[in-house]
Amino acid sequence: MSTEQSIKHDQQQMAEWLSQRPDTESVAQFMPGPGIQKLDVRFDINKLKAALQEVTERVQYAGEHQDQGFGAINVTRRPGVEVPTSNDLSGRYWLRADERYVEEPQEEVVDEFAFTELEPALADTYFANVHAELCARFAIGRVRILAKGLYNCNSWHRDPEPRLHIPIIS
Repeated sequence: MSTEQSIKHDQQQMAEWLSQRPDTESVAQFMPGPGIQKLDVRFDINKLKAALQEVTERVQYAGEHQDQGFGAINVTRRPGVEVPTSNDLSGRYWLRADERYVEEPQEEVVDEFAFTELEPALADTYFANVHAELCARFAIGRVRILAKGLYNCNSWHRDPEPRLHIPIIS
């Protein structure tokens, strides 16, 4: 499949998925479905690992959830915003956080599409290529490098918008 065909196929897949919004009333009845799919776009895992090493030597993971084993580095930012807020690094999600088992929103909503500027510290890394390749396929905004500590995982949660995940080390 040519690059152009691959881009068109990914764009068609995303358009189809977004036209069929999933039931987001609750995560309690979650069943994997058409919203969890593999795209045609491919990235070089060795270049991703090398870029991750390079970036983490330049930029520290940030965010108020580091004590819970969650760190973030912005790949994109809001134009002119040099110091991200903790909400820029995390953002809205829904979680059943306690024994009541009531799904409640956590943090404030983030305007994902306000993040239009590539972080200058990452402009010469493979992450700039990844960002460009994704922008060729989709209207994207906020892009982050996320890290979870050893023996640590995300809580079962629901995000407010479609997400693309590219695992580098898992």
